[in-house]
Amino acid sequence: MVNWAVELARIYKHKSGGANLHGVILYTDANPHVKKLLGDDDYWTALDDISGPLWCIYAIKAKQGSHRMPRVPRETVSMMVPVWKEPAENRELLDDFGIDSTQYLPMLSVFGESEDGEGTILNKNVKLVDSSVEDAFAKLREVFLIISEAAEKISAEYMNDNIRAYTAVEYALKGYNELQSVKRVAKIWKALKSYR
Repeated sequence: MVNWAVELARIYKHKSGGANLHGVILYTDANPHVKKLLGDDDYWTALDDISGPLWCIYAIKAKQGSHRMPRVPRETVSMMVPVWKEPAENRELLDDFGIDSTQYLPMLSVFGESEDGEGTILNKNVKLVDSSVEDAFAKLREVFLIISEAAEKISAEYMNDNIRAYTAVEYALKGYNELQSVKRVAKIWKALKSYR
C-alpha cells in the first residue's frame, strides 16, 4: 500500500535535482519551543538555508496525547499508574514513521522510498530538544548540517539511487545518535563521580 509519505516523495522527486530524501519535523502542542521555532519565518528561512537544495523538509503537528488514570471497578484492588492515551488521529502518522507514541516527540524523521516497488519507506528518527527555542534551533541546525554534508558527498551518478542516498544519510545519523548516547553516558558518569 502506498502511503502519503511515498506520494510526497514521488511528487517532489521530479522537481528536484537532489537526492530523494525528505525530513519531517514531528511535534505536538506539548512542544512549545519547537512550535514557536517553526512558526517564526526567520528561523524557518535559516533552517531552509542550512538544509540546502539536496533534500526537502516538512513539519507536521500531531494531536497531543495525555496521561490518564485507568478506570478501576469498585471494590477492586489495583495499582493506579497513569497510562498514556494516544489519539486515534495519530495512529497512521506514528505507524508510517515507526514511532511508538507522541510522548517521544519532538523528533526529526528522515525518510526516502525504497526501490522494492511496494512503496516501502526507509526512515531514521532523531530525537529533538524542546528546552528553549535556541536549543531547539541549535539541535535542528546540527542535525541538518550532518544530513546535508552526507547528501553532498553522494556522487552525481548515485544521487537518484534511493537506497544509496538514504544509506549515506542513515550512516551519518547513526554515527550522530551513537555519539549523543556516549555524551549522555559520560555526563551521567561525571555527575555520579561528583557525589563521592
